[in-house]
Amino acid sequence: MNEWIWFFVVEVRARKAETQALVEGSTALLQCFLTATTIEDALHQLDDFLAAEAFDRLAIRKAQSFEHDFTRDEIGNDVVFAGLRQAAASGLPHKGTMVVAREAAAWKS
Repeated sequence: MNEWIWFFVVEVRARKAETQALVEGSTALLQCFLTATTIEDALHQLDDFLAAEAFDRLAIRKAQSFEHDFTRDEIGNDVVFAGLRQAAASGLPHKGTMVVAREAAAWKS
């Protein structure tokens, strides 16, 4: 079975944790990148990764898969391209850009 590189934009809620800058209960949009063979496996990995980062998934705003031979022209966004390349090279999930609305989140000081 072929392994795909997955790109997600997820709405998350911060859980109480010392490892992140958001206050408990704050919400944000977060890019995540990972490798998986099926969407089910990708979602399982995504939830495990978010839990380890002290986030709960509220919604998936975007989910897209790419073959390992993707090109910059296919992606069209340098930030997403770099995230996909990192996931492909490492095989490990990682976070990309986080977008936080002032009304929806509070930062620890």
